[in-house]
Amino acid sequence: MTREEALQFKVRWQLVNERTTEEALQLPAATRLRQLVSLYQTARSLNWTEQMRDGEDEVHARWQLLRKRWPEYKPVPISTDLDATGSET
Repeated sequence: MTREEALQFKVRWQLVNERTTEEALQLPAATRLRQLVSLYQTARSLNWTEQMRDGEDEVHARWQLLRKRWPEYKPVPISTDLDATGSET
């Protein structure tokens, strides 16, 4: 592969990645939630859930530190009309 071919290859994949990102951003929240649920169910079926919890205590400690340093910060609640499976209710 020549340098020019490599650059063309890189540009093509940059375009593909940009288009993929655009499409993902256009998906309805219900679709994204269903995809997330599907990924989680796959992880559970492969017994990856314990590995997913690795570092959970560290993350919790970081959030506690942030809350301590910025007590005025209040997260915006997420409201949705979807149940846990991503189906509309």
